Amino acid sequence: MEKLELGLSGGLAVPVGNFSAVSIAPSLEPTPPGSNPIRFQGFLKNEGGQAEIGYSLGMNLTFHATPSLFVSFNYLQTQHSIDTRPQQIFYDANFKTQLDLNGNEFDIPGRLESDPYRANLFYMGLGYRLPIHRVDVRISALVGINNLEFPFYSWFFFKSLKLRKFIEDLFP
Repeated sequence: MEKLELGLSGGLAVPVGNFSAVSIAPSLEPTPPGSNPIRFQGFLKNEGGQAEIGYSLGMNLTFHATPSLFVSFNYLQTQHSIDTRPQQIFYDANFKTQLDLNGNEFDIPGRLESDPYRANLFYMGLGYRLPIHRVDVRISALVGINNLEFPFYSWFFFKSLKLRKFIEDLFP
């Protein structure tokens, strides 16, 4: 048992590069001609983007074959919430206010919610431990898989008295 070591880790997960900086502007263009003009394209998800600072939690099991050589088995989970403000601003500016058949304006208040980005990493490492004074320096070669879950967006629409009246007038 003295050759086994169990470790836990955790910390901030900071999105970098395209994961936090992809522009969503192209996905906010109206749909192609001939389509329903009050609908818009989906949001860019396959390119990442809009991830906010998240967290990471992990654990590892290390077997020390010798005082210097070790094998480790690791799991790490990261999670980032999504900034939905750009889509919400676009919706409010372009789709929230509609006209009924009589030309009267009415609002369809809605809110966009999103699942977070999640990643589950499973990896194995072969490493070398070099103790220097009171510090353990470890160098590892890692091999593993990463399972990334992209978010699913959901719109929630609120009941509006004007909208309800409009529907009741349409379908008495």
